[in-house]
Amino acid sequence: MQKVKSKRLLFVSITITLIIAFNVAISYINSGYSTNVGTVDIEDGEKLFYIAHIPKANGPKPLAILMHGFGGSSEMMDMIAGELANNGILTIAYDNRGHGKSGSYLSFNQTLIYSDFSKILEVGLKYGANLNSIAIIGHSIGAYYAQSLAKNDSRIKCLVIIGATPTTDFLDKDSKINVLVLNGANDEITSIETALSAFKNITEVEHPEVGVTYGDFEQNNARELYISGLNDHLTILYSSNGVKKTVEWVSQFYKIGKLVFSNDIKLALFLLISVLAFLLVFPLLRDIRENLAIPPEKVDKVSSVSKLAPTYLAGTFFAGPFTLLLQVVFMLFSPGFVSTFVLGFFYSQIVAFYIVFYVHKKDTDNGFRELLNTYLVKDKLPLRILYSAIIAIVVYVLYYLMFQHFFNIEISSYRIGMVIVLAVLLIPYVTFNEIFYRAVLSTLGKGLRYKVALSMLMRVSSLVIFYIVIMMLFGTSGGTLGFLTIILYMVAILQLSFDLISLYLFQKSRSITEQVIWNSIIYAILLTAVSPIYY
Repeated sequence: MQKVKSKRLLFVSITITLIIAFNVAISYINSGYSTNVGTVDIEDGEKLFYIAHIPKANGPKPLAILMHGFGGSSEMMDMIAGELANNGILTIAYDNRGHGKSGSYLSFNQTLIYSDFSKILEVGLKYGANLNSIAIIGHSIGAYYAQSLAKNDSRIKCLVIIGATPTTDFLDKDSKINVLVLNGANDEITSIETALSAFKNITEVEHPEVGVTYGDFEQNNARELYISGLNDHLTILYSSNGVKKTVEWVSQFYKIGKLVFSNDIKLALFLLISVLAFLLVFPLLRDIRENLAIPPEKVDKVSSVSKLAPTYLAGTFFAGPFTLLLQVVFMLFSPGFVSTFVLGFFYSQIVAFYIVFYVHKKDTDNGFRELLNTYLVKDKLPLRILYSAIIAIVVYVLYYLMFQHFFNIEISSYRIGMVIVLAVLLIPYVTFNEIFYRAVLSTLGKGLRYKVALSMLMRVSSLVIFYIVIMMLFGTSGGTLGFLTIILYMVAILQLSFDLISLYLFQKSRSITEQVIWNSIIYAILLTAVSPIYY
């Protein structure tokens, strides 16, 4: 036993040391600039959150403003912002209204958009920005905002549109602004054909070619459409091609000569930190798992999982369309678009789970109530609640290390109420989910690896089935389907990673009590953090 503990301590120590070392390496890479975070006041006592990357060179600095997409945050623009700052360009990324750590709610009002932008320009002045010529970089809906601003402010001379298309509502061939349209070849929302058509509208070139610059920077009418490799709507913000092209375009506008690039190294370090942080979950929770252990109660085994799985997937298909109706209902209680959509999907899964328990009661010899009474353990309940809180804290801290480099999962004071409401609403789903994926599968009498593989296979299959339902409702390309596809990616990552942790704990504890609590809390925090506020 002592030998096992020594090995575990050694693993934890080495892993934490590596995480610290990798963060130090990232700080060294970013040594060409300093980073400041802050807020600016807007109306009604609300605030906008921003991140400023400030080059260490003295004197007036060229300025680039970065605007994230729907459901995003300023952290999502960090790769581009950091590379620009390392090349001498002051960058400020801010959370749009109703996003991230900013207050208020989502708005397409151009007056408000420009008012917020003006507040951020004041921040730029504080850090030594030259406001005579401004570059603005927008991703997805942020690109719409950016185009709106460019039309209304003649100081904006350089525009990068990422994961979106230029619109003739704001731009045409005579607009005195240099425009780069940057998309991933596998963008879920904007296809290559759509991007080409839109680019043709603002250049009036009959057959525009990808990667060719039309016009001239000196005349402020340079135009280029660039398609980046295998990237999709989100990875374009982190990939070498996407980041490098953006930096080259803005640097060419500002006539910056020799460029330095470190994005590939930073991205590799961030990914290594994410993997190591997730691996830390298991040794850090090992003692809690041992302390929660109870003698396993005898339960009847399912006759065959091959009978359960088809019913579950069929239930997912037939219950899936109710997701949108459920979302409308949940938006009466919570203003988050993403969180209520996911909640709607989760409740459609409750229907699928219930169908399995109802149809296959004879096959399992255990209904939902019997399994709930067996596995929702109330023994030493105060201690279990305490351990559940500790698990939630450990998981959140490690998930923060994993994800915060890529998008915001930090909860602001504006969203505390949303987290509480969502956590309560998630309890029924998590309870059904744990009964099905933990309690039912535990009766198979197979090893942990088998159960992990089976859980993941069924989980992915259910998401694929649900995606088919969404395609039937919204068509097969672009727009709403593309955005919902991105949400489902996120749900898949969360569900699969949560499954690994929950199975690890359940193997010893034989209790779903802890999972119901910590799953509900962490789901609520993560989903609320990335959900735009509608009202």
